Amino acid sequence: MSFQGYNQAQLIGYIIPVSVIKHLLDDIELHNKYTGFPRMAFRYQSMENSSYREYLKLNHDQHGILVTSVEPACVLSKVLQEDDVIMEIDGVPIADDGTVHFRRGERLSFRYLEKLKFVDDTVTFTIIRQ
Repeated sequence: MSFQGYNQAQLIGYIIPVSVIKHLLDDIELHNKYTGFPRMAFRYQSMENSSYREYLKLNHDQHGILVTSVEPACVLSKVLQEDDVIMEIDGVPIADDGTVHFRRGERLSFRYLEKLKFVDDTVTFTIIRQ
C-alpha cells in the first residue's frame, strides 16, 4: 500500500481498472517495455447544434465531431485538419455528442477508442472535409 504510513490517507482505496492492467501487460509483451497509452492530440467540438450542422452542410445521416485544432507536433497534423468532421474511428461511428457505443444501453467518450491502442498503432478515420 503506497499510503499505509500516511495518516491523512486512511481508508482511501485506489482501484486500477482491469483494462488498464491488461493494456500494460499486453504492451510489455508486444514491445518488451511499457510504452504507455497513445494520445490523439486534437481538440474537438460536439456537433449537436443543428444550426452549425446546417452551416457545415451535413446531411441528417452524417454524424460526428468537429476538429477545432490539431497539435502541430502530433503525427495527426499530417492527416487531420481544422474543420474536419470525424464520423468514424476504426469503423466505429461517433455520435454528435462525441460518444461511441460501448455496451448495451451504454455510451462512452470516443476517447475510449484511443485507450484501446498502443503507441505506433494505425488508426483509420472516416472524415468529411469541407
